[in-house]
Amino acid sequence: MSDLFTYLKNASNNSDFKAELSTRGGYITFSNSGRRGGVKYFQIGLDSILQTLKDIYAHLNVFSQIHYCPVKILDLEINRVDHHPLGR
Repeated sequence: MSDLFTYLKNASNNSDFKAELSTRGGYITFSNSGRRGGVKYFQIGLDSILQTLKDIYAHLNVFSQIHYCPVKILDLEINRVDHHPLGR
């Protein structure tokens, strides 16, 4: 039996679906306040956060044109993008 890193690498070589275990580890776990029921969690890997910040930095001219406005829908506060960076 191989380790997970080797298994995923070998499986990806024989599949259209690619899965890879990062050689660097780490993630950040986020949660909501739990005020409307149970607390819910999600995680984002550090590599994903870093790439997101690099993408934003590389396209500051686009992201600087995005304006967020609070909108109240069914008593839920959400942020709405007025100007989508891709023109959608």
